[in-house]
Amino acid sequence: MPITTVYDTENQFSWDQKTSSYDYYDVIEFVSYVYDNGVSSISFYEFGTLSSIQTVDVGADVGTPNVGGVFNWTSRGTLYDNGVNATESFYPNGMVDRVMSNDDQDTQNWSSMSVQYEDNGNINYRATLLDNEILVVAFYTAGAITSKRYTDNLDIVNWETKAVSFDQSGQRDMLAYIFDDGIIRETHYENTVRTKIHQHDDLDVKSWLYNTTFFAPDGTVSSKITGYDNGIKRSEYWGNGTRTQSNFEDTLDVKGWTEIVTTYDAAGLRYTKTTTYDNGLVRGEQWADGQRVSIDTQDTLDVKNWLSSTTNFDATGAISERVTVFDNGVERTESFAESGVRTAISSADVGDAFAWETRTITNNANGTRSLFETVMDSGDQIIFAFQAEDGHRDWRLQVDGDNSSDWLFRVTEYDVDGINPVVTTYDTYAALPELYADYVPDELI
Repeated sequence: MPITTVYDTENQFSWDQKTSSYDYYDVIEFVSYVYDNGVSSISFYEFGTLSSIQTVDVGADVGTPNVGGVFNWTSRGTLYDNGVNATESFYPNGMVDRVMSNDDQDTQNWSSMSVQYEDNGNINYRATLLDNEILVVAFYTAGAITSKRYTDNLDIVNWETKAVSFDQSGQRDMLAYIFDDGIIRETHYENTVRTKIHQHDDLDVKSWLYNTTFFAPDGTVSSKITGYDNGIKRSEYWGNGTRTQSNFEDTLDVKGWTEIVTTYDAAGLRYTKTTTYDNGLVRGEQWADGQRVSIDTQDTLDVKNWLSSTTNFDATGAISERVTVFDNGVERTESFAESGVRTAISSADVGDAFAWETRTITNNANGTRSLFETVMDSGDQIIFAFQAEDGHRDWRLQVDGDNSSDWLFRVTEYDVDGINPVVTTYDTYAALPELYADYVPDELI
């Protein structure tokens, strides 16, 4: 590779030294100049065609290369082989201020890029316009990235903007979207682990105003809070990936209840549900292995004529018993068959509000009344029997438990229509017909 160096000893030219290099085919490879003012340049060629020029402003005193030695450059343009055209601007101290690049030949996935630097050389921000017209702007502090913002200028994705922020270590700590439908979603991270997702509905396209999901350190959901358009607030909680509780609050009084709290067992099946109504009723429901076992309702504000009502269910979920305690002290117990038909109603005058102690109604298999038995405070007893076919009165047995009558037993029998009573009295148990004897208290036998 022949190299020729020429020196301008007579100061005939603007340069002191010129060096040229040619290949073995006598095709130029490079030519360099050292100019009188200390500036040096070298031009490179590929197969005889100029490919690049490098210029160094050393300065007239010939020291360390320093932009501003002679020319005090403010900008520089470079056209790269791949068609990218870059323009650099400089601070007075020679450090790069900004680099503007354009992809004129579409060899990159972006069309333009602008990079801003601080005067100490640290990058300040980078703005990139991608080929699909999405604008990406990244911001830096002390050379470390702090945030990124994406803007969808041509509506090619389902969001308008996307923003990412980073912590001091450069790890993502938040990702935010503004979607085309107005939903704003923010995802928060700690040490790369997702901790929270918050969404709010700015354009009222959903049935909710906001919802926030919190995550445990292992990444599983720990809780979720949703505020609905109608003022209902829903709070849900999880443990080890299984939902443990959900709460509903009626903040705008649009429902007939103020709060509903539901708990779940280890398998995630519903375990309890407590509903507090606006009128003060509190209803508690309980389940076992997903099967409801009881409902207990309390009248806390005395809006009903009872204090409490408890309903129990059998293994199949069918009602088996209901116990109601009334304001007057009467306690009523209703029993049911597996078919759901009520078989008996038993009432006890616990508060001694009436002249009787207990009242018991026994029903037939079809739910019609069979017997109606009343035990009075005095010890007297009255039993009504009804015909199974049509429910008409069949007979009545009265027992004189306090010896206040001139008979011990009194039987009233009715015809098939439940009328035309025939009354017969008996003074001894032995004289009582067998049909009625089974209903006599043991102490009178």
